[in-house]
Amino acid sequence: STDRDMAIKTRLRAAGIDCQSFNASLLTEPWEIKNGAGQPYKVFTPYWQAAREHLTDVVVEDAPKSLRSLGHLP
Repeated sequence: STDRDMAIKTRLRAAGIDCQSFNASLLTEPWEIKNGAGQPYKVFTPYWQAAREHLTDVVVEDAPKSLRSLGHLP
């Protein structure tokens, strides 16, 4: 849930840990890709062409060797 995610991010930031969240169920957020009129696309092909320009390469970093515990999270 978004409430749970926000609570976790708040605890992490309070502990001085930078964090980001990402949408795992959609390729892009619905408001990120708009047509020339500023509206959502209604046809897939033009959307996909615009989305491919919007998407960037993912940089994969090595996993940390250890993690600090933050105690109980909601």
